[in-house]
Amino acid sequence: MLRYRLINFENDDDLDLLVKWYCDRKIRHLSFRHRNSESYDNIIDRNSVREKLLKKPQSRYRMYLITWEGIPIGEMSIELASTAIKFHRKRSCWIGIIIGESHARGKGLGGRILKKLEQVARDMGASRIELGVFEFNLRALQLYRNAGYQVCLFEKNSTWWKGKMHGSLRMEKNL
Repeated sequence: MLRYRLINFENDDDLDLLVKWYCDRKIRHLSFRHRNSESYDNIIDRNSVREKLLKKPQSRYRMYLITWEGIPIGEMSIELASTAIKFHRKRSCWIGIIIGESHARGKGLGGRILKKLEQVARDMGASRIELGVFEFNLRALQLYRNAGYQVCLFEKNSTWWKGKMHGSLRMEKNL
């Protein structure tokens, strides 16, 4: 069973999970933009994660810890009127999902998590979701397409991985 709870940005255990997932070499290229190899190799620590998250406007931002069968497996986040949004339309939000634990990937959980995140977006008053996904993240692209998201923009040279720059797709869905 999947469960969700708000992440406590002051809780070191919560932050340590985020740091573990954000630094995981097997998935870090899927979640964050890297401008070059130095950016990719940059070490992320608990304090830098806490500082970044506490800067988010708490009235418009939510981050949830996802547990499956009682074990933390990832996080999902939503931000209304985010600076990440390219197309600022009325009541738009930006979302993100990271399934940090390898044993939880490929089990069909992404679709269930996405449905929950869409419900949270509606509950927060959003009527449109925008997200970004790197062109090489084929599993995520398929997940979002299957859920009705459509490409609204392609950005060339968006992130560095495996010695070169890659593009990213912006996708959107009206709720």
